[in-house]
Amino acid sequence: MSTHTPSKTIPRLLNRGLFARNTLPVMGGFGTRCASAINHIVAYRRKCVFTKCLDLQSVSAGTLNQNDLWYGRFHAGHGATRLLGRIGLAPPDNSGAAPAACWLSLYNVDTTTTTTTAKTFQSYNTASDTPANFAYGTFAIDLEPNDTYEWTLIVDDYSRPFSLGLWESPAIPVDTSNGGTVDPQYGVGSPLTDSTHQDLHEACTDLWERNGAHLFSWSRNTTTTVTINSSSYVSLFDGTSTGGAAITVPSFHLNTLYHASLNGGVGIVFAVKGRVTSGSSGGFVLKDGANTSIAEVTSVTTTNQWWTATATLDAVVANDLYTVEVKDGGFGNVEIDAVAIYELT
Repeated sequence: MSTHTPSKTIPRLLNRGLFARNTLPVMGGFGTRCASAINHIVAYRRKCVFTKCLDLQSVSAGTLNQNDLWYGRFHAGHGATRLLGRIGLAPPDNSGAAPAACWLSLYNVDTTTTTTTAKTFQSYNTASDTPANFAYGTFAIDLEPNDTYEWTLIVDDYSRPFSLGLWESPAIPVDTSNGGTVDPQYGVGSPLTDSTHQDLHEACTDLWERNGAHLFSWSRNTTTTVTINSSSYVSLFDGTSTGGAAITVPSFHLNTLYHASLNGGVGIVFAVKGRVTSGSSGGFVLKDGANTSIAEVTSVTTTNQWWTATATLDAVVANDLYTVEVKDGGFGNVEIDAVAIYELT
């Protein structure tokens, strides 16, 4: 029997005890360290799926009737059980607020079910829009891990949100299946069975495939949709720029360095909520700094919905520059409410 030195490419947390031995089963100590590492990732990888904060000049006036304000789309990671949120509210600007209210509606794309959070209320007062008069509320709603979700922030009775942050909260239960975290209770001197190996491999696979980063979110500022009239592609963000991403036009960075999957690239979903007002020739496209179309949705119709396309990004270059361009296809206008980009292998 001889003991070999494990590869240095294995994370040190896992191999520091040199548990790998030639021709012998892996002992429980190694399994315990593997399980603890997996559980640590599940417990602490709290993925942020949306952030937005407006300057005071951009906070819209409240309205009496119920309206949809902001939108988003994301993929819940492995082990995620709740969506948590924090919202900032400017004072209601009308005495008709009785009281002002806002809440989240969450739609599970995979199960086609909709749930809503409790409402956050705010009473009317005559205070001005200064930080001392702002109010803050929280949201919490259950998630199914490894499912895709679309959400809507709904406002009513002169509610005036100016900021919102949404993030996942993971599960902490210990079980022996790959549905949640991994049971780390292995006998120190006992060999790991085939079922234990499978449990560890399945948990790692789910973490690898389903816990990709949420890369980008954008939503309109007010309850009024962004409307652009152009038969060819122009920037979503200013309605005029063309030619892809650049430091001179509205653009953003996506950092996918070291995020590669087994096929060598970074699989992403490019999602846009919008429509055209006439025809079926609208389009949404994600472009890079070379004016290359990375992901494109074509044949957009008058149905206002989330339109999606998939693509593969590079995993060896950090902070590439990207932008989103839209077109109406020569018929009417194109209307856009939100954009989301997230990893999904």
